[in-house]
Amino acid sequence: MRNDISLELAYELTGQVQEAFENGSMLEAVTPVTQDLLKY
Repeated sequence: MRNDISLELAYELTGQVQEAFENGSMLEAVTPVTQDLLKY
């Protein structure tokens, strides 16, 4: 088993979250209060 699997997972998740934030799909999946906090 490789030792850096958790780092690879974190890297992949970070990329997906950044993409979702940039294209706005992340804001569609959360409550209005959370939307306001993320925009702040």
